[in-house]
Amino acid sequence: MPAVGILLPQALWCADSIGTAMNVPINGMTAYMFDAKIPAFARSLLFSHFWLPFLLVYLVYKLGYDSRAFKYWTLAAWALLLICYLFTPAPQAPNSATQVNINYVFGINDKAAQTYMHPLAWLALLIVAMPVLVFWPTHWALKRWFPQRAARAAFRKMPDATPAH
Repeated sequence: MPAVGILLPQALWCADSIGTAMNVPINGMTAYMFDAKIPAFARSLLFSHFWLPFLLVYLVYKLGYDSRAFKYWTLAAWALLLICYLFTPAPQAPNSATQVNINYVFGINDKAAQTYMHPLAWLALLIVAMPVLVFWPTHWALKRWFPQRAARAAFRKMPDATPAH
């Protein structure tokens, strides 16, 4: 499931991180990784964004791709977007210690909420756009490149082993 939802965004994160390290950032989303004000330990924890997509591709390669991942990840993402919208703060003043705008539910900027549409319209756009533009293409690619392993498929089709009474 995580491969469906995070491979594309994390690939962009990886590319921006490498670009930022070479002083050619793609979109600036990883600039914080090179901010000396953030403790090195915290930045080392955040480095999981770099290696996690490679681990997910390896796991899907070894285990095969389960096509149910698209449906379940989409449902989980919708729930998470709603939770983030309802229970996390919108962008606030710069230098705030509070984590804001988790999953970009208030816009693409962490300094100020977007103002070009109603906040609920933005949320609805995310709810539709994420499955269409991120999850489905990733699902399609994973299903094509990493077919379900025959042993795992056969295991799923095995009859229930519980004795009938």
